[in-house]
Amino acid sequence: MKTSEKTIKEHDIVVLNEDLAYVKSGSMGAVVHIYPASGVFEVEFLKLDGKPSVETVSLGQITKL
Repeated sequence: MKTSEKTIKEHDIVVLNEDLAYVKSGSMGAVVHIYPASGVFEVEFLKLDGKPSVETVSLGQITKL
């Protein structure tokens, strides 16, 4: 099943598909907010230094676990 076929909800665990400024591809995070009108998500990732990073990502940038 492809990501687009799954419903991503708040608190779902996702994997990042591409590098961002502060988070590397393959990082896991939790969806903390959804902007339904624009189809983007706020996801909280844990960086290598142990600090959280909340990033705004599109559906194509994440895969639901």
